[in-house]
Amino acid sequence: MVVYKEKLINTTSINNKLLILDSVSLGKISLVDINNSGGAVTPSATAIYPIEKANKIYIAHKYGQITVVDSKTDKMVKSISLTRGANPVSLAVDSDANRLYIANKWLNEVLVYNLKDYTLQAEIDAQGNTH
Repeated sequence: MVVYKEKLINTTSINNKLLILDSVSLGKISLVDINNSGGAVTPSATAIYPIEKANKIYIAHKYGQITVVDSKTDKMVKSISLTRGANPVSLAVDSDANRLYIANKWLNEVLVYNLKDYTLQAEIDAQGNTH
């Protein structure tokens, strides 16, 4: 769960939805279907890309998918299929370097994706358990 620009953003693993609430009134703003993102299941982590022109929400799914949602329109805009054996358990956005870092539990590595074209830049050995 994350808070961004008066929005409380929460993933629901039961029906693969992204629930977006008003962080002040706690009223529902929208419910985004992220189930059609290429077979993605069970959301496991969420990150925000807070640059004004980007305004993206990244949702990691168990079994190797990242869903990208536009936070202005609350619509899914992209699905990223990760490398073989991926089980993303946490995400971090580096807005200065324009990168998405993904902790991959099953392979004990950190995946680094370029946020301009969503290409894989690096696979870094995490030297043990990633969380």
